[in-house]
Amino acid sequence: MHSTEVAQPAIITAESTGLQILAYFGVQGELALGHSLGEFAALYWAGAMDEATLLNMVKVRGCAMNDISGTPGAMLSCAVDGDKAEMLCANLDDVNIACFNSQEQTVISGTADAIERLKQYAQTQGIKATRLPVSHGFHSKLMIPAADVLEAHLARATLQPLQRRVISTISGAELEQDADLKLLLKEQMTHPVRFTEALDIALQETDLFIETGPGQVLTELVRQVSDVPVVALDVAWQSLQGLLSAMGAAYVVGAPINREALFADRLVRPFSYDWQPKFFVNPCELAEQLETSQKETSEVLETSEVLESAKLETSDVLETSEVLDTKEINVLELLRHQVAERAEFPLSAVHNNSRLLADLHLNSINVNQIVSEVGR
Repeated sequence: MHSTEVAQPAIITAESTGLQILAYFGVQGELALGHSLGEFAALYWAGAMDEATLLNMVKVRGCAMNDISGTPGAMLSCAVDGDKAEMLCANLDDVNIACFNSQEQTVISGTADAIERLKQYAQTQGIKATRLPVSHGFHSKLMIPAADVLEAHLARATLQPLQRRVISTISGAELEQDADLKLLLKEQMTHPVRFTEALDIALQETDLFIETGPGQVLTELVRQVSDVPVVALDVAWQSLQGLLSAMGAAYVVGAPINREALFADRLVRPFSYDWQPKFFVNPCELAEQLETSQKETSEVLETSEVLESAKLETSDVLETSEVLDTKEINVLELLRHQVAERAEFPLSAVHNNSRLLADLHLNSINVNQIVSEVGR
């Protein structure tokens, strides 16, 4: 989504979806702040507009930015605070601060040529500077034509007074209930995002942040400056990890989440505390136990039987069925014939010391079945 005309509606759809998901599970925030396009999502959450108005407004905004004639501009992320970033921009007319993100990151916007010169200069000063993969130089005077288009659209739109608290990243302060939102949204396109100032206010009374849009950019920014827990829903990702993490975090801090909704329409097997487990019985355990004296006086095989067993190992005269019908055959020979039949091996391949799994490839189920047959 390199085109801002496509990217902005997609991003705001993900953000509004994230807010609706949280509402469905009963998670209600005390305040909201949005970064750049996220300001629209924050105002939507606060009741200033319905979803249709939100999507239409962002669509107009994206198209207006995309249709700007002339140089689209560029953006540069610098690993410095706002004061140092302003010093970098002091001698250049075609650049300005676009985003005060944190004490370790400030974004500068301007024409592509000016941004490239600033990048080279910053690197000579030992400052890490990275061109951002964006289509335009947002939050700069390059956006004035697009701001005029949005202003005309806003004049026809209906916005409601705020019903919830919003810390604006346009003004860097909490908005009044009757704030001029239309003017605010127009100015946002050409003014810097004051995320650092807005976050400082929110941190004074927040015990959990939840990032509702796609990705985890704001989550990382919050973690740089605070130990307050922050979770990203990462709505556009295919995993439910973000949602489940957010539900768990909200529950831990005491939010009255709708736990039943997490299990709605799911197959759940009821569990009874009075349930008693049942175990499979090994047929070997059912055999009659011999007394110690009997064990000492009984022999598994007589010498003559052993010799007879040796003869059988070298001869296939008797078929398995015939052997099984021989009443005088000893238990060991009966076992060998059963194993040979089940493993589909010739009798001569099954020896007294053959290992059932390693040599004959018989699993535990086969072994239990063989033991049952022999024990009858």
